[in-house]
Amino acid sequence: MLGMIAPKVCCRRCLIGVGHQMVLLEGAVTVWCRGGRWVIGLLVGLSVPAANAGGGPETTLLVVNADSPASLQVANTWIRLRDIPEHHVVWLEGLPAGDTIAVEAFRRQVLAPVREHLAATGLAHEIDLLAYSAGFPYAVDFRADEAAHGLKRDKLRGEGGSLTGMSFFARKVEAGQVDYLAPYANHYARRPVGMPPGQLSSRAGGEHDAVVTPVPDLRLEGARGFRARYRWGRGPGPAGMDDSDRYRLAVMLGYTSLRGNSVPEIERYLTRAAASDGLQPAGTVYLMQNTDIRSRTRQHLFASTIAALEARGRRAELLPGGQRGQNGREPRGKDDVIGLVAGTRDFDWASSMSVFLPGAIAESLTSYGGHFGHFPQTKLSEFLRHGAAGSSGAVREPYALVEKFPLPQLHVHYADGVSLAEAFYLSVLSPYQLLVVGDPLARPFAQFAQVSLPGLEAAGQPEGAVAGVLRLQARVREAPGRPIERLEWWVNGLPLGNAAPDEGLLLDTRTLADGAHELRVVAVEAGAIETRSYVRQVLWVDNAGRRVSVIAPPASVAWDDALRLAGEAAGASWVRIEHLGRLLAEAPVRDGRWQASVPAARLGLGEVSLRAVAEWPAGPEARSAALPVMVTLPPLLPASVSGTSAAGEAAVVAETAGLTLRVEHVGQPAQETRVEGLGKRLPREMNVGKAARLLFAGAFEVKADGLYELDVDTRGTVALRVGDQAFVPLHVAAGAGGHQTTRFALPLATGWHAFELEVSSPRASMVNATLAGPEPAFVIGGDRARSR
Repeated sequence: MLGMIAPKVCCRRCLIGVGHQMVLLEGAVTVWCRGGRWVIGLLVGLSVPAANAGGGPETTLLVVNADSPASLQVANTWIRLRDIPEHHVVWLEGLPAGDTIAVEAFRRQVLAPVREHLAATGLAHEIDLLAYSAGFPYAVDFRADEAAHGLKRDKLRGEGGSLTGMSFFARKVEAGQVDYLAPYANHYARRPVGMPPGQLSSRAGGEHDAVVTPVPDLRLEGARGFRARYRWGRGPGPAGMDDSDRYRLAVMLGYTSLRGNSVPEIERYLTRAAASDGLQPAGTVYLMQNTDIRSRTRQHLFASTIAALEARGRRAELLPGGQRGQNGREPRGKDDVIGLVAGTRDFDWASSMSVFLPGAIAESLTSYGGHFGHFPQTKLSEFLRHGAAGSSGAVREPYALVEKFPLPQLHVHYADGVSLAEAFYLSVLSPYQLLVVGDPLARPFAQFAQVSLPGLEAAGQPEGAVAGVLRLQARVREAPGRPIERLEWWVNGLPLGNAAPDEGLLLDTRTLADGAHELRVVAVEAGAIETRSYVRQVLWVDNAGRRVSVIAPPASVAWDDALRLAGEAAGASWVRIEHLGRLLAEAPVRDGRWQASVPAARLGLGEVSLRAVAEWPAGPEARSAALPVMVTLPPLLPASVSGTSAAGEAAVVAETAGLTLRVEHVGQPAQETRVEGLGKRLPREMNVGKAARLLFAGAFEVKADGLYELDVDTRGTVALRVGDQAFVPLHVAAGAGGHQTTRFALPLATGWHAFELEVSSPRASMVNATLAGPEPAFVIGGDRARSR
């Protein structure tokens, strides 16, 4: 059958009740009832928003910091790993520096551009997940909103939330509301069956470190796939619900500044996570038990978690400290870790001899697991460094409040087949302070259908181009016991419509540009989780005889070079070069030929896919085939300072440790001294805050080849020379307290590099400089700095 059934009912709002939880579906255009089940109608030429769940690239928006080489590189890797479609990436520019962003700046510079992109592309009802690449502040200071509402300071509430938690509540944050600070504000999270959520709390009798009685037979509501288009509520009906009761899942792919991960580490754990989908790993979830309040806060939920996992045929094990060689902090000698529930201030995974399986989730309940600017306590990045697919941690002091952390039942939901992002938000009742990091689309326990598009093989080549109305029919092989409810059809990352599994689609190709398009069919599983399985196919269209070609496109380009493209488009007036819908360049067509140039640095390192789109004075456009280009490292600056043998290292370090600092005041002789490094308070007696110029000289060491980001934080104007080469700032961003961060991109070979850092009109008693990218971030100082 073809999806042209006339609708019997037409409405714009469909209310669906699930137990005591109410969800209000927005944006449906036509619906009809088949066998007691409401489904969305599909008509030729009509674009119908889909009700998405289960997690997938079509329901994801990737958010990238366009001013960060690390952010661009991580994004390019994840786009390739996760097959992110056209229009599902937004690049932000001019973000403020630092690890914390003020709530008003967050609204203006992050949430507003995301919302505008979704509105412009028509994806506002389709996107369930925001995936932030590296290069973003991890915390949001919401004190201004507290003050606006007259809220007094409350240490249990804190003064800041996480990037991901505040994005989850984006609609409330944009409206200036603060009710997301309530203990049980996440209505998507699963509640206990037959008892109020307060029974889960570790608070009792007014003592915040008291532990409630274990609940071995505790049962939570079942896992549900997430839909951003739903209003999530807890009443018997929609009364009191509004658009602010709609959420979006949010996860950060990686953090690259101090105490975070290197770009190669992020790429490794994202690659492992993507490869875990559908593997059904036979691993074990380990629940660590010790006497620390960090562990005791969730121990009353351990027995029910183990029972629920075992009922699903999954393994779980309690590991008390002091028994069988275990310390109660991290599992010792376990090579099958698929999940970890820990509660400890510090841990040493490297010495544990334990191994994470691909797709593993590991997290620890502690105060500062996601507060990278707070040195004590091991960070969530340590789990990711050793291969976990995802982790979480608080960005501000959360206290031992169980609702601010994942319930151990996170692993039960994960075992039911939801995505990593869904598992976290299903299990955190109050997620505003929790930073979730990793691969949000990891689904190791999902069971996927096999989807194909028979008969379209020829249409994947220009010589097999189709025209007119095309009859499409997908073939779906369901996973055992997992019937398919509907098929979603997408073209170039935009929804075309829905159909029943046995229905086909009539696609009027005359509504599309001539040239190459991407057709996707997504099979959505029936049931609460709605696992998504898809196939994609290149579809060439030729209705108007228009063509744009790229002649001999380069396969690669160096990061510091320009990508030069040329081609033909007979009769066209202009050609655009696009990257997943982002405009990179425009060029006029003269005598049927065109040429364009794109700075490779705008693309970022790694593999990217570009496209040429030609415009005519009237009528349809034409699209070229996808143009894969590899952006490679530029020539690396060789080490300019000789290394030292291990035997002589200690003597050399003692003799040359630190950097030389020259301080110049107007009308006074210059002063010189040696300082330990950057990131330390400078000698007060030299009155550096009123100096006309500071000049740091010495050498720093890098231990891996690659493209580094050097961020210099100060109040003055910064100039940099490394070796014999002067570098121009890549970006200058405003920071807190009148500071600004000047970013340089440095292609460096392993070894010691001589440098000079000049700060004019510093107006501060400290200059900080951090190198990050190919290796974990470090401050230029200590054993990574030498004077010359």
